Amino acid sequence: MKMPAKFPTNYVLVDFENVQPKNLALLQDTHFKIFMFVGAQQNKLDMGIVSVMQNLGPRRAKYVRVEDTGKNALDFCLTFYLGALVAKHPTGYFHIISKDKGFDPLVAHLNTRGLKAARRNCISEIPIVDAEKSPVEITETMTDVQRALSDLKRRGESKPRSKAALINTLKSIFRNDLNDQQAAKLFQKLMQTKHITVKDEKLAYHL
Repeated sequence: MKMPAKFPTNYVLVDFENVQPKNLALLQDTHFKIFMFVGAQQNKLDMGIVSVMQNLGPRRAKYVRVEDTGKNALDFCLTFYLGALVAKHPTGYFHIISKDKGFDPLVAHLNTRGLKAARRNCISEIPIVDAEKSPVEITETMTDVQRALSDLKRRGESKPRSKAALINTLKSIFRNDLNDQQAAKLFQKLMQTKHITVKDEKLAYHL
């Protein structure tokens, strides 16, 4: 659902060295623009993140690769981009996604100048996200369903045949980023979307 035009642009600057967001799909509406700051030594990106960034396109989602490995190199780069955005779009809303409290004095300074900026530990803390929908776990997004389906399709006849085995497989697909409860929720999502059915405790796939 697209939000009304009255909502200003929300600029989301992600400190990827500090936070690897699992629910980036919450920012798919048109009033969000994402800047993903990636450190010089970070050579791998989660496919769920890549998929969302690609779907948003270059006008709304941008990677910023920080080449220097010096102390706080990414923080300084993010701060530079934030300053440029604030100067160009002073009526926007600016969200730094990071658990690094070192950004807080900068945010406080911007606030004293009447600018709308905040540091947030995760994407679901952005108030406009809460206004649109309840926070969504990674296991409940279609992006993650698609990722699970893609992996299961590649397995051919070697797909797991029991619920317990599939839950363990889902955890391995996401490199153990899912705990047992989250993997069980993703299993239920696959059931709800009719991609798997259970008969006599054995799984059947409809991929």
